[in-house]
Amino acid sequence: MSCGRGALFREMLAVGDLRSDGLASEVAGLVLARPELLADLVALLGDVHPAMRGHAADALERVSRQARARPRNTWRGC
Repeated sequence: MSCGRGALFREMLAVGDLRSDGLASEVAGLVLARPELLADLVALLGDVHPAMRGHAADALERVSRQARARPRNTWRGC
């Protein structure tokens, strides 16, 4: 995870199984509020657990839908 963060996302997205979305909406809200966390979310797409990858993808999709109007430079990491 970038800059040593990401444990919170891991905990939030571990909730549930492949049939649920974990807490994808909440994670998306955090990333939208703090764009520097985007890299932490993207890193979870490579997790060994299928449910974690699916929940991270769901959260990333939610971020992308809600962030269309944001300028590109807003999404820079740390």
